Amino acid sequence: MGRLDGKVALITGSGTGIGRAAAGLFASEGARVAIVEINEESGAQAEREIRAAVGDVQFIYTDITDPSSVIEAVALTVERFGKLDVLYNNVGGSTLRAATASFDEPPPGLDSCHAVIAPW
Repeated sequence: MGRLDGKVALITGSGTGIGRAAAGLFASEGARVAIVEINEESGAQAEREIRAAVGDVQFIYTDITDPSSVIEAVALTVERFGKLDVLYNNVGGSTLRAATASFDEPPPGLDSCHAVIAPW
């Protein structure tokens, strides 16, 4: 029995890297996982590999910079799995410039990210 049995997780940016590892870990702990990814090839590959190894997953193409795409991803997750328990917003990135910048004002794009996620 896994720690996430019966839970449904939507993980953004889960086609590669940390997001991919998180999707595999969540699935291995019993969660059903929506692999939300803009790169169709890596999203589909992650879906195939995780499904074959451990669990019930679904790749959903999503552009998180487009609010309607995010809304659709949530709706498709709920349609496919019947609910949504966990939202893991893994998408993002950093650059040396961003890491050393002054934060007297929010970094560009931060408000957009919050605006898309806040309604949920």
